[in-house]
Amino acid sequence: MKHICPVCGYDELQQAPYDADGNESFEICHCCAFEFGFDDIHEGHTFESYRNKWMSAGATWFYEQSKPEVWELNQQLKNIERIQPMYIPFWKKRSTPKWIEAGKILASNSTDKVPCPECGYHFLTVQDVPIMFAHKIERIISCPSCFAIKIILLPYNS
Repeated sequence: MKHICPVCGYDELQQAPYDADGNESFEICHCCAFEFGFDDIHEGHTFESYRNKWMSAGATWFYEQSKPEVWELNQQLKNIERIQPMYIPFWKKRSTPKWIEAGKILASNSTDKVPCPECGYHFLTVQDVPIMFAHKIERIISCPSCFAIKIILLPYNS
């Protein structure tokens, strides 16, 4: 089974970017060069910020041998619409059952009061970043006290 890159829509990833527990695959996308577990965790990119950076640099293919003979960027980006909601970790050490439960609650209702799974001192805040062309939202969940952060990808409901 092939998987879709949530950055560029490349639909030939060998592994899911993250497993059900939020563990990163560390696979590098042949198209945009996003490495799940590095560019997100160590470099601090969201899918949207990396996509903007990659597109601003000309949207060139990382592994040219994988590029189809006929390739259209906008067509490939539409593949992102087919991605199912998934848990996306920001730091692996924070991929705990408490974070997963907080993510599930805030995925269904962003206004719920959910205490931070890390420090427990403050309620988590939510910021939605729409990815309009893909009909998705990156929901950024963070703690204003300890700065813990998670990101989940959701369908966009207008």
